[in-house]
Amino acid sequence: MDKIIGHKIIKLRTMTDAEAKREGWEDDRERPAVLELENGVLLYPSCDSEGNGSGVLFGYDPKEKQHFGF
Repeated sequence: MDKIIGHKIIKLRTMTDAEAKREGWEDDRERPAVLELENGVLLYPSCDSEGNGSGVLFGYDPKEKQHFGF
């Protein structure tokens, strides 16, 4: 957890083909969101805890009272 706590998110983007291949997800139709941290750590959702496929990042904006997904 030390690799993520207190580190700033500097970019939100779609996973690249090379990153998907590295994770064994090259056959997934959709690429997940990737959060890039200032220290170079990349965070991305998986469909399960074993990393069997990519997932979707969901959120909620309390000011707008809206759910969103990426």
